[in-house]
Amino acid sequence: MAISSNTIVWFAGTQTEISSSQTTVANNVYQLCGASFTNTANATDGAAVLKCQFDATMPTVGNLLLFARLMNIQSTNDAPVPDANYPHILLGAFPIDYGVAADVDFYTCIPNFPFPRAVDAQVIDFYVLNNATGQTMGTGWQAWVSQFALGPTA
Repeated sequence: MAISSNTIVWFAGTQTEISSSQTTVANNVYQLCGASFTNTANATDGAAVLKCQFDATMPTVGNLLLFARLMNIQSTNDAPVPDANYPHILLGAFPIDYGVAADVDFYTCIPNFPFPRAVDAQVIDFYVLNNATGQTMGTGWQAWVSQFALGPTA
């Protein structure tokens, strides 16, 4: 069946890298992805992709969580940095393929989450939490986000 004109469909924005110069992430540690992201399109939904590896041993438990820290929520005031006492806004869990060998890159994704926002063109710092894996995530990991919005077809 063809999609007719003026049907509401998802439109995808460009995938944006949000990581830079990433070091290891120890078990139960929050790590800033490195690059602030501005939701200039005020997209309502997003998706995230993570490329990573565990250097010594692959975990058999746990997951990798993605958190958002909203910046400039009142003038130049930011939400607190996520930590064990204040995790803030959880966007989702990246599943881990426990069958992948150590020292091998794997890709995982959070296919859909609502983009949090308190202001127009919200600036967001993303954090990854190595949650209860018992292992250290290796250096060189990368993360990307994509924006999605609903709109009519032409």
